[in-house]
Amino acid sequence: MKSFTFILTALLFYSALPLSVFSQEDSMYIHSEGKIIFKEKIEKIDSITFSAPSVPPVLPKDKSRVLLLKVDYTTTTFEGGTELIFKVPVDELTLEKEYVAPGDDSGYINFFYPEINEHLFFGTMVRTGLGKIKYPEDWMEAEDFEEVLTDDFIFPKSGFTDLHKCIEINEEDFLSNVWSRVERLMKVREYLRSNPTQKVKFFLYTPTYGEPGYKDATWIFFIYD
Repeated sequence: MKSFTFILTALLFYSALPLSVFSQEDSMYIHSEGKIIFKEKIEKIDSITFSAPSVPPVLPKDKSRVLLLKVDYTTTTFEGGTELIFKVPVDELTLEKEYVAPGDDSGYINFFYPEINEHLFFGTMVRTGLGKIKYPEDWMEAEDFEEVLTDDFIFPKSGFTDLHKCIEINEEDFLSNVWSRVERLMKVREYLRSNPTQKVKFFLYTPTYGEPGYKDATWIFFIYD
């Protein structure tokens, strides 16, 4: 009975202390829901990593996400996007390109993720007529993306990488007329906060081959966390 009273008193004492008194070396943690968790039990309970005892737990990264966005080349209108989620965590987005220029028949441009052997983009290109984005198939409409309410302008600290240099790009025009159409999206801000040192990758997809096809072209952005 005395030992039970001692344990109960100790628990009441610890729970009355501010959260900041617990460090990573202590034997107890306060869960975000207010539960006391002993250090030796923490992995068995929920496998959560605590970055600090006074903040909610940070879930371990067990997947990779890539955000694809479309901006019309002629009107610079944001047209929508999609989020690809892979079950394998990857630290860096190292895209590989496969490009076949149209001959008598259609050509294509293909981007894939070699580390996990997954496709990110596949679009056909033709000399006469109009090619088509075959993958991804499902894109969210522009109005489905929420925008921030602030007036700030952000861009990736490490800059951009053009994956398919088919046109000369003026950096100032690109930032003000193209990147500005997506940098206000909450999803973009989320991804850049998660991975602030990344280089945002992009290319100009031309479904019709050659310069006349630019009127139907689309800027494609790849942003990963």
